[in-house]
Amino acid sequence: MVADYGVSMDGSDPTSDVADAVVKEIESADTAVAVADTVTTMAGGSRIVQTAVDTWGRIDGVVCVAGILRERMLFNMTEEEWDPVVETHLKGTFTVFRHAAALMRKQQSGALVAFTSGAFAGSVAQANYSAAKGESCRSSGVPPSV
Repeated sequence: MVADYGVSMDGSDPTSDVADAVVKEIESADTAVAVADTVTTMAGGSRIVQTAVDTWGRIDGVVCVAGILRERMLFNMTEEEWDPVVETHLKGTFTVFRHAAALMRKQQSGALVAFTSGAFAGSVAQANYSAAKGESCRSSGVPPSV
């Protein structure tokens, strides 16, 4: 499903023209691939990117939304609850983007899109998640916004 209100620059004249065009592109694509690998290692990030290149010959865009939660108040959070969240959100973005960016540089084109959340400002039971999301935005040079 593609949802797009499709208004003009002044907010009037809603149309589904853009959404219709995206739907047609999706319908015309007949190839999809699933990869069961981890983003928390450089090797995993490399395999994920390479699978896309092996399938389509190049990589034009990456949308990284990998994420997990291990909720616990900071005073009783363990290292085993901290590390996987930081590895997935922060390092996971790096491992995939790092390998994709190298290929995109050679191609002289491509786009990287990462997601954050309002939790970068702090969340009572998610210090690990907040730290990873805030640093992910900061290190990518993209200012966090809510």
